[in-house]
Amino acid sequence: MSEAAGRVPFYRAVPDRGWPRFSHIDEDLVAFASRFGDPFAGRVDPTRQPVALLQAAQGMVVYSALGRHDLVALAESLAITWRRLGVVKGEGVLLHDYATSPLVAFSSRSFLPHLERGAADILSCTPICNDGLPEFAERCIHILDYAAPGTMFLDGDSVVPVLDALAGRRPSVRRVVVSADESLVTSEQLTAWRQAFGVEVIQVLRSDAAYFFAPPCPLQSGTFHPPPAFLTEAVTAEDVMRGSSEGRISITNTAVRSTIVARYVTSLTGRVSTDRCRCGLDGASVMTT
Repeated sequence: MSEAAGRVPFYRAVPDRGWPRFSHIDEDLVAFASRFGDPFAGRVDPTRQPVALLQAAQGMVVYSALGRHDLVALAESLAITWRRLGVVKGEGVLLHDYATSPLVAFSSRSFLPHLERGAADILSCTPICNDGLPEFAERCIHILDYAAPGTMFLDGDSVVPVLDALAGRRPSVRRVVVSADESLVTSEQLTAWRQAFGVEVIQVLRSDAAYFFAPPCPLQSGTFHPPPAFLTEAVTAEDVMRGSSEGRISITNTAVRSTIVARYVTSLTGRVSTDRCRCGLDGASVMTT
């Protein structure tokens, strides 16, 4: 990753902020894209051939060029997340979210050209995509009634409109998975939504600009377990603090090689632990605050 980052203009321009010298925020990407007229913000590796172009995040005028390897690796990471959420073979999965969300883009070959197998294809599920606009909540209810999916993914802004459209009815799903770009739902709000839906409600940690997602720990509230392709750290204003130091969560996406995503600093705060979790999972745990 360090070698690849050294080949692209953006990371060569980032000031030295520790090792490696690649910590940055979304404003840095937007500023670079605007200054040099480069919609990819100087992050495309010239040695790799992209096959798909995606907007980095909803409302963000920065794009990513992704190669076939990137699409495969991101779909495999999303399949890991779906498995940990309890999605099983043969299940219908309703996605009431925006196309720019990595939870949608890498879910099916039907949604993204050149993606040979999305998470749904890997798990032999049936994906049903409904645009995440809140005003499409009524259509979401029709899908629930007629397709009876097992899992429903909801963008955070669509939860209340979907509940209003349900009008007190219990949806025909086993679980509702809520996510919002670089935003957390409180445990109190999750509890209230569980009561309102009458089914399990789970939160997924997400950062669209980093193509990042992480399912929650089944035992510890506020703790999330990213798939292995995502390297997470806690960043302070001074430098990157290792181990369980608290700060803003940064993400290095090793799945993406055509457009480099190294130490992108999110608005999420917390600490990162590399100790084995009480739930039995190895790897990094992101403990949000």
